[in-house]
Amino acid sequence: MDPIAPRPEERCTTQNVQRVIDEVGFGSFQIMMLCMTGGVMFAEGSEMLIMGSITTLLHDHWGLDPWVRGLMVSIVFIGFSLGNLLSGIIGDRYG
Repeated sequence: MDPIAPRPEERCTTQNVQRVIDEVGFGSFQIMMLCMTGGVMFAEGSEMLIMGSITTLLHDHWGLDPWVRGLMVSIVFIGFSLGNLLSGIIGDRYG
């Protein structure tokens, strides 16, 4: 029998789940996931920084109204929201 798997007589409680997590430990997979998640967060932060710079430059060159600049930034946030929603559905379905 797998030493990490819960025993059949055990119920799925917080203590049992914690025991399995403690037995599995922190390894290369967790480090890889941490780096990938950090990379995604870094990319999103960079995009927001670039978007702020672009809207300022476009305002200077094209004379954009404040509501247009706000709309441009809002579209980015809407894209983030839809992307997160879609990736959550895909992650739930396919793992």
